Amino acid sequence: MSERFEVRETEYGYGIWDARAGDWWIRRLDMTQRDAEQIVAELRRGEAEL
Repeated sequence: MSERFEVRETEYGYGIWDARAGDWWIRRLDMTQRDAEQIVAELRRGEAEL
């Protein structure tokens, strides 16, 4: 099973892709890779708790 949320590089920086929705989870595509990875880690922890 693949992860629902993943960090993807954009032409402006990085964004968070929601594989289940097939769309960007967050429209802000200009964040740093580190910021995006931290958010994804939190989202994955939340998914695991459900």
